[in-house]
Amino acid sequence: MPNFKIEQSSLIYRWTFNRMLPGLPGPGTAAFATLCKGLHPYGISPSEIILDATSARLSEVSLAMNLLKGRLSIRMTFGWAEFSVRNLLDEDVPDLLKIAEAVASTLGEIDDQVGHGTVQIAYRAHLSLSTLRAEEFLNSYLRLDSNRPELVPDGFAYKVNVNGNVVDGQETRLVGTRSLVFKDALYVDLSMDRVTSGDPLAPGRGLDGDIERFLLLLDLKPDIND
Repeated sequence: MPNFKIEQSSLIYRWTFNRMLPGLPGPGTAAFATLCKGLHPYGISPSEIILDATSARLSEVSLAMNLLKGRLSIRMTFGWAEFSVRNLLDEDVPDLLKIAEAVASTLGEIDDQVGHGTVQIAYRAHLSLSTLRAEEFLNSYLRLDSNRPELVPDGFAYKVNVNGNVVDGQETRLVGTRSLVFKDALYVDLSMDRVTSGDPLAPGRGLDGDIERFLLLLDLKPDIND
């Protein structure tokens, strides 16, 4: 069972509301004041906030901001809110949850039903393996006896039954291939769809443990020295 070291990772957490918001926490609103107060410890500033209202369509109106020295982008619309981390660091994890809680609390003041909806999570990472080359690892999950010798398997994709069950509307998918960024590294893409019925951040609580658990299904363990 090879250990892995994370060379680089990213995370996208999109929360789609069952019903549209009646408003956004735009500048000048009481909700915006609440949001600024909650995000002040994480570097919120006017230069990193964009209110895009160039269209008359509400579906194209959004409020966006960058935090954590630009690593985290937050975008809110009348239909969904998204958190995107381009370069996820271990020390970001506790702050990300607090930031998400501040956003969720603010949106909850606008609509008390905002916690009902769906969440899509995409975690992508480049992993260096301790005892195997990436190609050797992938070969153990690929069928190489194809009847089409022109086509060489280069990756795998699995659906994961959470707790051994397939739950309607809740899906987990795990994809692996060679990294094109780091030499002799593995690239994994873990995507999860979840239904929320009150707490929109429930799928994100303990997410680091969930990621580790799903990678363990591939016999991959984190390097304790990483």
